[in-house]
Amino acid sequence: MRERIFWSIGVIFLALAFDGAILLIVASVFDATVSASIALILLFLTLWSWWRTRLEIVVDDQFFSVGRAKIERRFITGARVLEKKEMSLQRTRELNPTAHLALRFWVKTGVKITISDHRDPTPYWLLSSRKSDEIVRALGF
Repeated sequence: MRERIFWSIGVIFLALAFDGAILLIVASVFDATVSASIALILLFLTLWSWWRTRLEIVVDDQFFSVGRAKIERRFITGARVLEKKEMSLQRTRELNPTAHLALRFWVKTGVKITISDHRDPTPYWLLSSRKSDEIVRALGF
């Protein structure tokens, strides 16, 4: 099972609005060649940021990975789907500061993965997901 979370449309528009504001300032001071060069640089940086900030969740037979974090499935003792209201509570008041977080603010639902590893004090992983049910099923809970 694999899920990739990229920017929402709102975040894309916000990034492009920032690019536009910067370009407007640059265009008012410099000529068209410099402005076009800055526009290309801004576009490249925006696309690079869009790609680098994606969140990839992968469940296979032996491992569970979220972004660059990876854990053997034998250490996972529970998984539950968090709907919008519960996810909001888990992100704020009920958050354990030692938990591993993989959150994207534009995704309102998620999964709480309980971990039991005597070598690692992390009690759980909290992650944003649009396919929470599939992740929990793929983990066998």
